[in-house]
Amino acid sequence: MRCWLLPLIAVLTLSSSSCSQAPSEPACPRIIPYTPDQQLQAAQELAALAPDAMLRTMISDYGLTRNWIRTCRGEPIPGSRPK
Repeated sequence: MRCWLLPLIAVLTLSSSSCSQAPSEPACPRIIPYTPDQQLQAAQELAALAPDAMLRTMISDYGLTRNWIRTCRGEPIPGSRPK
């Protein structure tokens, strides 16, 4: 057997096996639920912050992240109209 034939067979075998894998679904993290009482407390604490508090921006970003996760999981976004 020629010395180049075995490595060629190995490369072709390895490369062809990677094509046969089924596409995977994206992994969507779980959203941690909060009770209505917890949400009310958080809203009250947020309202008590200074208007220019950095925490306001961070909480807003966190809300966007939760909506992206809902979209990823195929869940409705609270307060949005159904399509």
